[in-house]
Amino acid sequence: MPKVKKPYYAEPLQPDPDYSHIKPDDDAEDHKKKIKLACGNASGLSLPVSGIPIWQVAGIGPPRLTAGTVTLDTSNMVDPAVKIDFSGIINFLINQQQYANSGLLLSVDFQLSKVCAGDRIPLATWNYQKSVHLDNYVPATAPALAIGYGLQVDFRESFNFSWCERQTCPACCTYVVEIVNVNSNQIESASITNTNITAMAVGC
Repeated sequence: MPKVKKPYYAEPLQPDPDYSHIKPDDDAEDHKKKIKLACGNASGLSLPVSGIPIWQVAGIGPPRLTAGTVTLDTSNMVDPAVKIDFSGIINFLINQQQYANSGLLLSVDFQLSKVCAGDRIPLATWNYQKSVHLDNYVPATAPALAIGYGLQVDFRESFNFSWCERQTCPACCTYVVEIVNVNSNQIESASITNTNITAMAVGC
């Protein structure tokens, strides 16, 4: 029968080969780093750009459009650092015949908030802004200048941001990315596609 080391309880007065003298590291498990990764829900959105929006006529604030949400539970972690990553592709369409030689402007405000135990806390705001002149993209001799003919130009550009915070009170929170304002000038249509949001926490 193989010889088994006795568990460590106390240092023997005399060396005893049947005892293990290696003290267990009781705090090793407590100081081990924990990592959590959560993939959120995100979907494409059409942005309000045509005509005068009804909320502006009524004199109220613009509606919030949810671009993505992700839930992360850090309640069993100590002093975790949380990082949120959001990305998407912003698309907008113009008609050269209608908007030739005029500056185009699209401005979109993204806001990140977190909801913990029913309390909503705004964290930060990012702005996407694009201004272009069609002369830089379409030659002056293009057939779109002909009467009755319109050439559509589709612009696509990636947009992303990251946010990092230290949670002094770990909890189960939902992080929400919303489009809180859209300003446009001579844009035929606009949207955000290929959206993605993730959350990662590192703590003890």
